[in-house]
Amino acid sequence: MEGIKLIERFTTSSFEVPNRQFQLWSFKQTHCRLLLQSNPSSDLGYETRIEVLFPGVDFVSVPSNFTGLHVRRADRRTSSAALETAQLDEQHDGQVFLLSPGKDWFVISGPPSLAETRLRYNDPSVFTPQGLELEESVVYFDLADKLTGDG
Repeated sequence: MEGIKLIERFTTSSFEVPNRQFQLWSFKQTHCRLLLQSNPSSDLGYETRIEVLFPGVDFVSVPSNFTGLHVRRADRRTSSAALETAQLDEQHDGQVFLLSPGKDWFVISGPPSLAETRLRYNDPSVFTPQGLELEESVVYFDLADKLTGDG
């Protein structure tokens, strides 16, 4: 008999995870998926692993390691500038997501999801069947699929 999985799913307008160290964990060009990950650290008092998955990625502008994450949809003016930087036209399907206030880091993709789990450093991502099989409890946050700012 399989164990019971507790999966909670919420929709939000942004994700904010200050003071955690994140890494560009994987980028699969064939699947157009970007995974950012912050691992547990007993030294820093973090017992959970946080993963942020961006599907349908067309452009990435993010360092390989950074502290603090605040994912939110870009306003129209910032989106236009990001699309120009990426050499994509305004009619492009991808949306622009900013990653940190005061930084010009962004991803052009479909709406991202965040998951918080108790998986260890080398366990597979909870966004894969293998990772989900290992985890008993997952909390997901999906970014709302609508533009919230006009700026």
